[in-house]
Amino acid sequence: MDGRNNLVAARVSADQPGWLTEDGIVVGMAVVEAEAILGDRIVEGLPHAYVDGEYPDVRPEDIRYMLETDVESITAVHAGMEPVVSYTEGCS
Repeated sequence: MDGRNNLVAARVSADQPGWLTEDGIVVGMAVVEAEAILGDRIVEGLPHAYVDGEYPDVRPEDIRYMLETDVESITAVHAGMEPVVSYTEGCS
């Protein structure tokens, strides 16, 4: 039996509009709108590695989200398990 029968997706990423989180966060949404929806579930905002923006870290009860922003809007949404969800590069 090969290991491919036991694979688990540890991270799912969206960098185009159309995919909503269960809270309604979507790529292209204004950062201030996302902050209003998520409130204190945003536990930190790490500086973005490549652009003037950040990676807000969202921690609902059962899954972790990492958002990417360019200061004004959400440019990507990553959802999954630690530590994979917080990798700067999806293939790290």
